[in-house]
Amino acid sequence: MIKRIGAAIVVTALAAMLSACLLSPGKFSSSLDMRSGGQFSFT
Repeated sequence: MIKRIGAAIVVTALAAMLSACLLSPGKFSSSLDMRSGGQFSFT
């Protein structure tokens, strides 16, 4: 019984952390530089 309650708490905490990441994600910036001859760089 105690293990089941603990597992439910862990699952609930993980779901809350995942939803927080989806609602307010961090900043992300990227750059794609394409040149003639098929060369490119992605940062």
